[in-house]
Amino acid sequence: MTETHSNQTQAQKPGGSDGAGQTVLVLRFSAVGDVLLTTPALDALKTAWPEARIVYGTKEFIGDMIRHHPAVDEVIGLQKGEGVRDYTRRLKTTGFTVCLDLHDKLRSRMIHMLSLNRPITRWSNRSSLDNAAIWLGLRGRNSYKAPAPTADLFHRAVEKLIGRELPRGRMRYYPGPDDRERARTLLTEAGVDLSKPVIGLAGGANWATKRWPAEYFHELAGRITGAGYQLALNGGPGERELSASIKGSGSDGGRANIFDFTGATLAEMGGIIQHCAAFIANDSGPMHMARALAVPTLGIFGSTDPGMFEYEQQGLAYLEDLECSPCSFYGRKICPKDHFRCMRDLTPDLVWEELQPLLDGKARPYPHA
Repeated sequence: MTETHSNQTQAQKPGGSDGAGQTVLVLRFSAVGDVLLTTPALDALKTAWPEARIVYGTKEFIGDMIRHHPAVDEVIGLQKGEGVRDYTRRLKTTGFTVCLDLHDKLRSRMIHMLSLNRPITRWSNRSSLDNAAIWLGLRGRNSYKAPAPTADLFHRAVEKLIGRELPRGRMRYYPGPDDRERARTLLTEAGVDLSKPVIGLAGGANWATKRWPAEYFHELAGRITGAGYQLALNGGPGERELSASIKGSGSDGGRANIFDFTGATLAEMGGIIQHCAAFIANDSGPMHMARALAVPTLGIFGSTDPGMFEYEQQGLAYLEDLECSPCSFYGRKICPKDHFRCMRDLTPDLVWEELQPLLDGKARPYPHA
């Protein structure tokens, strides 16, 4: 993502240098991982303007990812099927004085227009020419490397709003006070022994080229349980079939140490991930949830660049010597080269090797609201 200079309405902002009198509307509608990647920027904003009130606008079903963050005072969820005009009316009732647009798409621009042009700062993402160059294969071998982590770009937007350099925050997800206990109930009712290490695994992703093959996950699951670990499968409702294929069928289907929680709510998933000693996932929302919960996480990358993210206590599984990878910002429906080597050549042996440093079985501190 190359940084571009986006428009910012220059207007006198009310309040003092500590943010007193300010109500900041932060907009980011999708996706789960991107919303969590805004949390370091929220920390920086709250540090700079401790007296400001921070309202966060996002899709209703993602609201739990941000609702209990200590920097956020209120979440206004965009309901399914709700029009921009109706949603903007609800946002305006918060009395927001300035907008921090960390989405910068048609919807967020319309909200600004309908809000009588309150002062706004937009994050700087990619230019239209950069987008076209990648999608049309105009840049070299059609590969793409991020010049800066996404969280850095969000942070720069906050610095632009405040007008000075700020200390960096940390990516954190704070589940609600009941989420972990609800997850504990789900785990124990399923037969998970919480006195023994649990490894979490999410095999899904929105785009096909971000998904490690299901048969590879199946083999990895066998190795994990064969090493004596319990395995908790996670994912959205549309990934139940995938999780079933990872768990196996026939004689393998009854493996006692594999537990399937696919289809749980995001809040429940967060609570389950909190109980994990380590987590394995493609470049996806669950991967970012685990990272934000400080769970040692192995991210599996194919068509997307791991350089978009920063890692602490994390592992990476990806191939560095492919000329065509990474080839996309978000992922693709099919491999543009028709060989999908970025994932096919990333064998279970290689991923198992990368997983080993994370399997220390130590208990982790639990962030909480």
